[in-house]
Amino acid sequence: MRAELASADSSLLDHSVESVLPGVHQYLSSIHTEVRATRTDLTSLTQKVADCSDSKIRKVVKEAVQDSLGPALQPYSSLANSLNVMAASLRSGLQVQTATAIIVNPPSVEQESPSDQGPREDDDDAGDAATPSSAPPLLRDVVGSRPKPTYVSIHELYNEFYGLGEFEGKPVAGGLAKLDELFKTKWRQGFSGGQKKEWSRLTQTIVGINAHIVELGGDKGKALDNLNVVFQEKLGVNHTTSKMVKHMQESGLLVKGTPRGRYAAANRSAV
Repeated sequence: MRAELASADSSLLDHSVESVLPGVHQYLSSIHTEVRATRTDLTSLTQKVADCSDSKIRKVVKEAVQDSLGPALQPYSSLANSLNVMAASLRSGLQVQTATAIIVNPPSVEQESPSDQGPREDDDDAGDAATPSSAPPLLRDVVGSRPKPTYVSIHELYNEFYGLGEFEGKPVAGGLAKLDELFKTKWRQGFSGGQKKEWSRLTQTIVGINAHIVELGGDKGKALDNLNVVFQEKLGVNHTTSKMVKHMQESGLLVKGTPRGRYAAANRSAV
């Protein structure tokens, strides 16, 4: 088999099972013979030790022989078992996987590494391009999101809706407004009747807040502060969106029914 493989012009892995099986069998036989001879020598030596007159000497020598020859036989036993498994696989026609080497050419000294390359003229925006953009949220990941049932301030309500401040990135970047923009009503699957009403009041409150911001020439901070004073009234709104919507309707920030007047555009626009 060795001569056949040495004279082959093709890869060693191209040989058929039939051509290499005789060599495998011959190698198995030689391993088996060697292991059997070693076991025979061990048995004979153990018997000779047993014939000694002093039992203590016999015990010490016997343990020394087993400690020295036992580990020496282990590799032969493991190899024999592996080859037996291989031979059984070949006889049964099973495919025996062979390892393939993957040769990777190392970078040559002359090649310039990326760290050594200076910035190119067309890479002015390379830093921005290298920053990975966040993947858009999936509907299955946001279904079940709920607004807070109550709010301590108008600022908290506004920040949660637009994902600002402590609500940044919750449940997604852009807050609840982003969910409505991306998925319309689909993300609100499972809302109870009460939750649907609260959502309607929340969105109307947001419309009223935005209308007041426009009324103040874009001063969001002042608009939130003004409305928060009303939101905190114990005998008035008292932290409820239903009463806040009513207050906004009475003050002209929200128009009940068909939108008219200067706040019509704010009522029609997407929150």
